[in-house]
Amino acid sequence: MSINYNLHEYRLASGADYRARVKYRQTVNLDELLAMMHARHPHLSQAEVRVVFEALTETLLPLLLDGNRVVTPMGTYGITIKGGFDAVTDRYVEGRNCFEMTIKPNPEMQEAFARQARPHKVEPVKPTPMLHEYVNVADPSAHDRLLPGNMARLLGDKLKVNPNDPEQGIFLLATKNGRRDVDQPPIRINQLGINTDKELLFLVPPDLPPGAYRVEVRARFGKDLRSGQLRDILTVA
Repeated sequence: MSINYNLHEYRLASGADYRARVKYRQTVNLDELLAMMHARHPHLSQAEVRVVFEALTETLLPLLLDGNRVVTPMGTYGITIKGGFDAVTDRYVEGRNCFEMTIKPNPEMQEAFARQARPHKVEPVKPTPMLHEYVNVADPSAHDRLLPGNMARLLGDKLKVNPNDPEQGIFLLATKNGRRDVDQPPIRINQLGINTDKELLFLVPPDLPPGAYRVEVRARFGKDLRSGQLRDILTVA
């Protein structure tokens, strides 16, 4: 067992610095936790354990609302007050002050965790446009064709672009024999409709010459310009 982490830049007034960020493998919900408990202890009924968790939550809340600290095997539940006060005679003011619940793991679990935790450094995944699907709006069955003067959609992830930045957008790259035709400049799509992380709706240029094209989306993340391409090559008859 190990804990994944990566480093990211953390700019300070004195210069650039780096901080570690834990990369969780997954988020485990109550159902998954109960299944794991049952696998370790088959004699425990998942339904009965669920009732215990629900009863614990129902009992904890009124105890905390009554101003108590509650100690459990999982940790200590307490209360803190946020917001400042002007004088020793000042009182709690709604809006300026608020209560927050605190949870502190029990010392035994903290010590066991600190003793057994092992780090594993991983490289950060840089956000990049991911093109999953092309949809020909005028003729959905023509999934490999660009129809000049008609609308089309790109579905994927991290697709949103800034149309005011000439380096960003949807670009059509002419291809020859499956490879980029470097003699032909990229054709930038000028008319965008929907422009979100998951979807781009655009007008295929009415004067797009016949040929084969690779669709590429270029988007800026911070200072970095990154691109992603559709796997399939599209054609104009």
